[in-house]
Amino acid sequence: ALNESPNLEGIYLSYPLHQINAGAFIEKGWMGEGVDIGVIDGGFFDAPNDPNLRHLFDYKKVKNTKDFFSPQKVDFYGEKKSEGEIHGSLVTTAIAGFNSEKKQLFGLGLKSNFHLARTESSQRESRIEEDNWIAAIEWLDSLGVRLANSSLGYATGFTNPAESYKPEQMDGKTSLIGQGARMAVNEKGMILVVSAGNEGENKVWGGIVSTPGDVEEVISVGANDSNGLKMAYSSKGVENVDFIKPDLTVYSQFGTSLAAPIVTGIVALMIEKNPKLKSSEVKEILKFSGSLSSTPNNFVGYGFPDCEK
Repeated sequence: ALNESPNLEGIYLSYPLHQINAGAFIEKGWMGEGVDIGVIDGGFFDAPNDPNLRHLFDYKKVKNTKDFFSPQKVDFYGEKKSEGEIHGSLVTTAIAGFNSEKKQLFGLGLKSNFHLARTESSQRESRIEEDNWIAAIEWLDSLGVRLANSSLGYATGFTNPAESYKPEQMDGKTSLIGQGARMAVNEKGMILVVSAGNEGENKVWGGIVSTPGDVEEVISVGANDSNGLKMAYSSKGVENVDFIKPDLTVYSQFGTSLAAPIVTGIVALMIEKNPKLKSSEVKEILKFSGSLSSTPNNFVGYGFPDCEK
């Protein structure tokens, strides 16, 4: 039966879920039911066969897919050109992953509906990917999707060096993708959760956030360790703006890409309980629940959220 839900008795929480006290939501039986989530990413190779995502396909929770990078591609989940093609599958796992055989829970949005958009190449980095991203946001908006996760970031290291950004352009307003993100939140009422970036150890770059994680209106998520301290690779906020970035951090060993979707799962449950919540309200609630809510900083933001709070 399609209305069944995964059996969560006797499950094990992944460490990031443990850190954010996710049990407080699970005890209530909240699973993000009826909430639409957009995932803008680089590839969802073989997702239907991933044991951590099987429930989403078994219960027909993946409602739409679209490839903006390669529109002519017939098999959305096929053809792997590099290991980067599974990135979107990993991100979706951190939003709603559950392995029924191992009884492991990886994300909170188990009963949410998913709309998957592929916007970038796994082999080269170019500005056209920002155009693809904006097209994907418009597509999600046209489908009525309000909540979107984007674990992508643009900074330096473009295939054509002339396209790379300068650190001072990470002001939340300059990049095309940043402008698109601001419009999505301010004009379309969307809630965007994005990764802060993995440039923390890039000294030439200054270790700062990548765009669209630099945008004030989005919920930018960095990565922390088991003590709640910034992971070395996690990008920090800039000094030349009057707001804190990242907004929050979550435990992740493998990049801020897997920190942001944990927060997306939390937001899905918040919207399930109160569909009228605006992006700014969601952000305030998350900040107040943070481990550093009274003393935020540009390294870990407001700390990691506490689901109980």
